[in-house]
Amino acid sequence: MKHKMESTFIILLKLFFFQVNLVEWLKMMVAGRRSEEVVDPMIENRPATSALKRALLTALRCVDPDAEKRPKMSQVVRMLESEEYPIPRQV
Repeated sequence: MKHKMESTFIILLKLFFFQVNLVEWLKMMVAGRRSEEVVDPMIENRPATSALKRALLTALRCVDPDAEKRPKMSQVVRMLESEEYPIPRQV
Protein backbone atom coordinates (compact mmCIF):
# COMPACT_ATOMS: atom_id res chain seq x y z
CA MET A 1 0.00 0.00 0.00
CA LYS A 2 2.84 2.40 0.88
CA HIS A 3 4.50 1.82 -2.52
CA LYS A 4 1.23 2.51 -4.32
CA MET A 5 0.75 5.78 -2.42
CA GLU A 6 4.31 6.87 -3.18
CA SER A 7 3.82 6.08 -6.87
CA THR A 8 0.58 8.05 -6.95
CA PHE A 9 2.29 11.00 -5.26
CA ILE A 10 5.14 10.93 -7.78
CA ILE A 11 2.68 10.88 -10.69
CA LEU A 12 0.74 13.82 -9.24
CA LEU A 13 3.97 15.72 -8.67
CA LYS A 14 5.07 15.15 -12.26
CA LEU A 15 1.68 16.26 -13.56
CA PHE A 16 1.87 19.43 -11.47
CA PHE A 17 5.33 20.32 -12.78
CA PHE A 18 4.28 19.49 -16.34
CA GLN A 19 1.30 21.85 -15.98
CA VAL A 20 3.49 24.63 -14.55
CA ASN A 21 6.05 24.17 -17.30
CA LEU A 22 3.33 24.06 -19.96
CA VAL A 23 1.83 27.33 -18.72
CA GLU A 24 5.25 29.00 -18.63
CA TRP A 25 6.03 27.72 -22.12
CA LEU A 26 2.72 29.04 -23.42
CA LYS A 27 3.34 32.45 -21.81
CA MET A 28 6.75 32.54 -23.49
CA MET A 29 5.30 31.61 -26.89
CA VAL A 30 2.55 34.24 -26.68
CA ALA A 31 4.95 36.94 -25.44
CA GLY A 32 7.33 36.10 -28.28
CA ARG A 33 4.51 36.40 -30.84
CA ARG A 34 4.88 32.71 -31.69
CA SER A 35 1.27 31.69 -30.96
CA GLU A 36 0.85 29.80 -34.21
CA GLU A 37 3.68 27.45 -33.23
CA VAL A 38 1.62 26.03 -30.34
CA VAL A 39 -0.91 24.48 -32.75
CA ASP A 40 -0.36 20.86 -33.73
CA PRO A 41 0.97 20.94 -37.32
CA MET A 42 -1.10 17.85 -38.13
CA ILE A 43 -4.37 19.74 -37.69
CA GLU A 44 -5.87 20.27 -41.13
CA ASN A 45 -8.16 23.20 -40.34
CA ARG A 46 -5.88 25.64 -38.57
CA PRO A 47 -7.64 28.42 -36.64
CA ALA A 48 -7.44 32.02 -37.77
CA THR A 49 -4.56 33.87 -36.12
CA SER A 50 -6.91 36.27 -34.32
CA ALA A 51 -9.08 33.43 -32.98
CA LEU A 52 -6.00 31.51 -31.82
CA LYS A 53 -4.55 34.53 -30.05
CA ARG A 54 -7.89 35.23 -28.37
CA ALA A 55 -8.17 31.61 -27.19
CA LEU A 56 -4.59 31.53 -25.85
CA LEU A 57 -4.92 34.84 -23.98
CA THR A 58 -8.21 33.66 -22.51
CA ALA A 59 -6.61 30.36 -21.47
CA LEU A 60 -3.76 32.20 -19.74
CA ARG A 61 -6.28 34.28 -17.80
CA CYS A 62 -7.96 31.03 -16.68
CA VAL A 63 -4.76 29.68 -15.11
CA ASP A 64 -3.83 32.84 -13.20
CA PRO A 65 -2.09 31.78 -9.97
CA ASP A 66 -4.47 34.06 -8.06
CA ALA A 67 -7.85 32.33 -8.22
CA GLU A 68 -9.61 35.63 -7.51
CA LYS A 69 -8.28 37.03 -10.81
CA ARG A 70 -9.50 34.12 -12.93
CA PRO A 71 -12.53 34.89 -15.07
CA LYS A 72 -15.91 33.29 -14.44
CA MET A 73 -17.17 30.92 -17.14
CA SER A 74 -19.64 33.54 -18.41
CA GLN A 75 -16.70 35.93 -18.85
CA VAL A 76 -14.69 33.23 -20.65
CA VAL A 77 -17.55 32.71 -23.10
CA ARG A 78 -17.76 36.46 -23.77
CA MET A 79 -13.98 36.66 -24.24
CA LEU A 80 -14.00 33.81 -26.75
CA GLU A 81 -16.99 35.19 -28.66
CA SER A 82 -15.61 38.74 -28.77
CA GLU A 83 -13.65 40.10 -31.69
CA GLU A 84 -11.32 41.87 -29.25
CA TYR A 85 -8.47 40.31 -27.31
CA PRO A 86 -8.82 39.81 -23.57
CA ILE A 87 -6.54 42.03 -21.54
CA PRO A 88 -3.73 39.80 -20.24
CA ARG A 89 -3.12 39.90 -16.51
CA GLN A 90 0.37 40.59 -15.29
CA VAL A 91 1.68 37.63 -13.28
